[in-house]
Amino acid sequence: MATVTMRDLLEAGVHFGHQTRRWNPKMDRFLYGARNGIHIIDLGKTVKALGEALAAVRETAASGDQILFVGTKRQARTIIETEANRCDMPFVTTRWLGGTLTNFSTIHDRISKYIELSEEIESINASLEENTDLTSVGTIEEGQEETHRKSPSGLTKRELVGRQKNFERMHRFYSGMQNMERPPGLVFIVDPTLDEIAVKEANRSGIKVVALCDSNSNPDNIDFPIPSNDDALRAIQLITSSVADSIIEGIAVGEIEQEYDADLAASVQTSTEEITDQEPEEASQ
Repeated sequence: MATVTMRDLLEAGVHFGHQTRRWNPKMDRFLYGARNGIHIIDLGKTVKALGEALAAVRETAASGDQILFVGTKRQARTIIETEANRCDMPFVTTRWLGGTLTNFSTIHDRISKYIELSEEIESINASLEENTDLTSVGTIEEGQEETHRKSPSGLTKRELVGRQKNFERMHRFYSGMQNMERPPGLVFIVDPTLDEIAVKEANRSGIKVVALCDSNSNPDNIDFPIPSNDDALRAIQLITSSVADSIIEGIAVGEIEQEYDADLAASVQTSTEEITDQEPEEASQ
């Protein structure tokens, strides 16, 4: 089971909040005090809150639901992508697209189009590798522009460029969500102040939210607020990796429970068949 100690939190700088003039009074219950104009987060509260959050994460993963990782701030992007991929969960590291949760059917259609375009681009690249001399492919009539020359894929140079640009644009927004077939069961957010829209959409959709809450955050709309520095790389890494570890544990538990249920169902069915096959006299004995 993923465990994080007080020392781990201290070494990662989780206890350092923002300047006292930038605080949110709603975070007062999670603060220990202030030092040199900086709010200090009560790590005792963090340990308790983190334990509750990780338990919710494990339970969600064990049920078979996905956890969506959200971290659009610059220093969180690589960590979010790496940890989400490690536990095979969807993630958002660029701009949050409005309607990702509240209008999921539309977003899912766009994800499907992105996957189709990705496969097409892969096929085109394979075709180009097989025949790199485009000047020898197709015929060119006198006066025909270079952009209209056909490639081995059957597309003109202009069409190829257009496809590639469209793919790159869609890749930025949808690549992290291509394994998300339905709305997630829970959302994990590094900075709920920066990604406020994600929090609002989750609240509106009835989806639980786990989030790091720094001294300037509003914890009211967060189901499982984790009092923590949300700027330091080590703090973000520690909490995010703990979430990923808990997901992996939850998935393993879910698989064991499914196997047990399947074995139990098979055993009950076998026993029922044996009783049914018995002679009436034998069954009554």
